[in-house]
Parts: sequence; C-alpha cells; structure tokens
Amino acid sequence: QVIVFNNTLQAHVILDPHTFSNKKNIISALVVAKEELTAFIPAINIVVGLTKREAFEDIAYSCSQMGVTNIRPIFAKRTHRNWLTEKELPRLHKIMIAACEQAKQFVPPTLHLPETLSDILATPMKNAFVCSPDGLALLNTLQTLEREKPPALTIFIGPEGGFDESEGDMLTNANLQSLALG
Repeated sequence: QVIVFNNTLQAHVILDPHTFSNKKNIISALVVAKEELTAFIPAINIVVGLTKREAFEDIAYSCSQMGVTNIRPIFAKRTHRNWLTEKELPRLHKIMIAACEQAKQFVPPTLHLPETLSDILATPMKNAFVCSPDGLALLNTLQTLEREKPPALTIFIGPEGGFDESEGDMLTNANLQSLALG
C-alpha cells in the first residue's frame, strides 16, 4: 500500500502485481481511500533572502516539511548572485516533493522566482514579521497568534549576512513586527 498525491488530492492505493503491464511506465492499483488536500491555516508565507544554492535547497526542504504555503525569495544587498531562474524550479520542486513525502505533508509550497524587497513590500500585509535577534519572544508571539487566529502570516528572513541598514529601514517603515527565533 502506498500514498500517491498531487497538489489537490491524496489517495491510498494498493499496487496490484498481477496486472503489471509489459510496458515500462504503467502500474495498476486499487484505490482504497482518497481525500482532498487542504493547506494549513494560517497560510505561512516565507520571504527569504536568496542564499547560495545548497543553503536555499535546505530552506526549500525544511519549509516543505513544515507546511509553508509560499516561498518567496528576494534579492537583497547581500545576495551574492542570482542563480534562481525558471530553469532551476524543476529541481527545487523535486526537493520539495521529497520533503513532503518524508513528512507526510502532501501540499507542497508554491515557490516563486526572486523579487526585490521593495516589490514585496509594495503590497500591505497584516501579521508580517521580520526575524531579528532583538525581536519579540517567539513563544509570546505564538500565543498571541493562537488567540487571534489570523488567516495568514508572512515571515521575512534575511540573506546570509542579514539585511543591510537600508533594507532594515524599509522593513521598519512597512510596520513589520520584529521576531526573535533564537
């Protein structure tokens, strides 16, 4: 018995070895149960500075395991180079699917192409946080959010080396709450 899924449905199926075809890519199975997939609430949007390739693959993997809804990479002053293009998306999607399978979290996040910080901040956001060592205590913030039950959260995470001073000013002017993860 295995679980198969796509972005909208998961199905528990039993593979039938007696009906395997002589053709390469055909497998028969009996569907035992199926259910529509729903994303977690609140929707979690991660806005993260574009890191080096391996570090970003780790971010995509971890976000997928945790049930993040959207991963939005951004260009920051400390971004070394733009390596994330349309060509890279299939590989990252495979990494995210593997993470979802591992965690039995069957709704993979949507991965966007990199944008600028100012483009993302152009849209007003509620319940938006920026990770900072001097931010609010995580536990207290989570307790407050549990009471308020917002439909979505947006969390900004800087690139390797963090946001520079001008980017920090942009985040402050956008009224993001500072959140300490440590």
